[in-house]
Amino acid sequence: MTPGTSKLSPDANQSMDRESRALKFLIDTNSLPSPERAAPGDATTPAAALNRLAGQLTHRLYVHPAACIDTSASKPSFKLHQHPNLPGKCLLLPTPPQVPPPFETVFGPAPSGTEEWLGHRLLAALAADAVDFLISADGDLYRKARRLGLERRVLTIAEAVALITDLSERPSSPFPIVEEVKAETLSPDDPIFDGIPDGGAVVLGSDEDSRSAWVIRDDRRNVTGLCIAGLDRLPPPLLSGKVLKVWFCRLCAQSNSSRSGELLLRALFDHGARHRYDWAHCRVPRGREALVQLLEDFGFGRLSGQDSSEELVLAKPLHPMQDEIGVPHPLAFHIRFGPTHFRMEDVDYYLVPISPDLSQQLFPECESQRALFRNKRPFGNPIRKAYVSRSPVLNVAPGSVLLFYRTGDQRGLVASGVVEETIPSQTTRDAIRALGMRTVYTSGELDELCVRPVSVLLFRQALAFRPEIPLAKLIDHKVFKQVPQSIAKLDGEGLAWLRGFLAGFQSAPSSTQAAQIHPLPSPAS
Repeated sequence: MTPGTSKLSPDANQSMDRESRALKFLIDTNSLPSPERAAPGDATTPAAALNRLAGQLTHRLYVHPAACIDTSASKPSFKLHQHPNLPGKCLLLPTPPQVPPPFETVFGPAPSGTEEWLGHRLLAALAADAVDFLISADGDLYRKARRLGLERRVLTIAEAVALITDLSERPSSPFPIVEEVKAETLSPDDPIFDGIPDGGAVVLGSDEDSRSAWVIRDDRRNVTGLCIAGLDRLPPPLLSGKVLKVWFCRLCAQSNSSRSGELLLRALFDHGARHRYDWAHCRVPRGREALVQLLEDFGFGRLSGQDSSEELVLAKPLHPMQDEIGVPHPLAFHIRFGPTHFRMEDVDYYLVPISPDLSQQLFPECESQRALFRNKRPFGNPIRKAYVSRSPVLNVAPGSVLLFYRTGDQRGLVASGVVEETIPSQTTRDAIRALGMRTVYTSGELDELCVRPVSVLLFRQALAFRPEIPLAKLIDHKVFKQVPQSIAKLDGEGLAWLRGFLAGFQSAPSSTQAAQIHPLPSPAS
């Protein structure tokens, strides 16, 4: 045998390649549906889908040993956690790391055997990279992960299923589409309203209320996501101007909650901008942690003094208020007033050339319907997205503005975004962890990109240009002399023109009085 050649057969080499790509998922058993609501053997549940996909694609599902300690007995015992909805191929996580001392400093002590105690051990495994992703629907756990910079690696079961599917080379289901309808045309008996007193009759309103609804349906036309909103004629006293009330927002368990939730919020924000609303607000029953978490991620905060024992009152300004222009950090400014509003002064601007294929994946709203129909790949999130740069070291500060230039067919600026974070990645696994649910890349594509170190740019989309801002206009106004081959910082005379041009897409700051909005309390408080 020639030195350096492998003794393994092609099938064995292929098996090793699959093994090297295997992702490790740690399941928070406290986030699974309760046993009395579970249906053992139901192949349609997200847990069953996760089990099936993980088996097909050799990914690993783990349970933390701490979740297997039975503390209900007089003498705690160790046994494999039994749960009707726990995927059958789960393994015990070998040699889990200890909880580091800083956890107790940041989050406070957790009594042994409690859910908080287990949660800290799950986060410790994630922080130590013993696993790639944590599967949990616990809002407090997510907020703690965010304080550790790990929130991208905390997924619901449905999100984990979507991530595995997106990374595979197999054809994926189409990205969900939002339909805008009049709320009164929906059935109050639809299962999406289960658990609501009087069904959906109250939230749907009447013809006179003229509420708008945004609907996501599955392949069988079942409603899997719904948001209903309309003019609030009796808004909370702290909110002045024109106020949009969100009467209802829900995603079913089978939906890809982060992407579907962003789709609904994007539709809500677009509606608010078109109809010149000053505020959006909603009342969220306590216990709806996933919804609160989603709203918080997009600038909603608690309205001072309005909470009750049964619900939280959350509000978000839909454009900058005159006395809040001084929100200090450009990223915080964008989250609070975005998605279309962003800080335009005292920030860096970067031009990002992208191929037509990547443009179609990242910004599908800029495509023709025919192009969308041809596409068989999943699209990235509607607002939170990511771009992988071949430049291994990028010093792009959070809050910087990205301007995406489409090369090839259209040749022009198609969208803008605001940078959240730049993450250097040495390997495909590093890139997958950084991208999380934002990926529009398959594992194979990431393998090709990561033959050498890359940088993952996480950003929030701000504007989409339809039609694109053409190359000729950019050159005429000296934005650049020729299109750069890679991401490049903009400056000079052309940048001043570009700022003025982009300002035309944003409304002027309103004189509407700002309200006292507080972020949700951190788990450590």
